[in-house]
Amino acid sequence: MTGVTANRRTPLGVLEEIGFFGDEEQMFGCLHLPEQPAQAAVVICSSTHAELLKAYHLEVLLARELAARGIAVHRFHYRGDGNSDGADTELNLPAMIDAARRATTRLVDRSGATRLAYVGVRMGAFPATRLAAEHEGSPLLLWDPVIDADAFMKDAIRSHAISALKGEAKPERVDQVLDRLEREGSVELLGYELTSAFHSSIAGKHLADDPPTGAAVLIVPFGTRNVEPLTAAWGGAGVDVTDLQGTGREAWWLDEQATEDRNERGRVLVTRSAEWMAAALNPA
Repeated sequence: MTGVTANRRTPLGVLEEIGFFGDEEQMFGCLHLPEQPAQAAVVICSSTHAELLKAYHLEVLLARELAARGIAVHRFHYRGDGNSDGADTELNLPAMIDAARRATTRLVDRSGATRLAYVGVRMGAFPATRLAAEHEGSPLLLWDPVIDADAFMKDAIRSHAISALKGEAKPERVDQVLDRLEREGSVELLGYELTSAFHSSIAGKHLADDPPTGAAVLIVPFGTRNVEPLTAAWGGAGVDVTDLQGTGREAWWLDEQATEDRNERGRVLVTRSAEWMAAALNPA
């Protein structure tokens, strides 16, 4: 059963259908549909846990910009995360990939478009890359992708430890948190429950090991992250990959305050990303 909870049309003429889809435990999603028949379709794979909200506004802006260019877009939440049904224990990498497949099927059925592309944000780079590989020739846009999943876990634990310094609790070391995760089955990190099932599913994963095939790829690093190992690995595998710099080397997107500087950088990022995606989907 699919339940649409809201329909709205933006000033640019984009129809947005917001609600739940799927059988039994449902996923929450938003379809962005152009006024005219869609030329192509893009699935946006968000990140998880605390990072789900960090780029949320930018993902909405990108979806609307693409739909205004005649490209249908689907944003969604994985089961066990965000507004979707499911327990925390259901969120793992295979489930994320399956959710992206379900979102793809729904988008193709609803829009009628068969030319596909994917966007992956942070941890969402893994399901986006996998689906781009399954649909050979699908352009792939990665915003600040997680390249090394083990490093991602360590960064999350360290961020939580820094946050704990503001309180009375003594911060734990990375190895202590991982040991407790194994013993107890879950730990609280930055206000979210991270499970051992999720950790086990991403342990040892490297994005460079799973290159897409026959597709153009744009990688946009945020802050000071180094994506050169990924571009080198994929480029060596014959992938047409571009590393887009120029969005600022500090972590501007993590700023909680909606400053004019952050908003302007976001607008530039969205516009350049949408232009690249439109060109990749409709090469001259």
